[in-house]
Amino acid sequence: MYAKGDEMKVKGHRPHRSVYSPELQAWADNKLRVEVVLRAIELKRIEKSHVSNWTRSTPAEVHAEKLRGLNMSEQIRLNAADLEGLSPRLVLAYHSW
Repeated sequence: MYAKGDEMKVKGHRPHRSVYSPELQAWADNKLRVEVVLRAIELKRIEKSHVSNWTRSTPAEVHAEKLRGLNMSEQIRLNAADLEGLSPRLVLAYHSW
């Protein structure tokens, strides 16, 4: 998981790229990208190791299933002093989460 807007800035997505626009950067700035990597053993377990077993909806279904399986058991609340050291954008993300 990572902040898509920050990734675009770090990887050098700049105006010279044909798909870049300030509007795209603004849209990406508050997005969290979540990627799922499935290795052969997991693909076999879910019976998706052959392309013939995939449908158009398989990627979204697998992605959603993996997100449902996340366990955020070590969630903690930050106090005001901890929040003071964060950028306003991170404070907003923290409160949204």
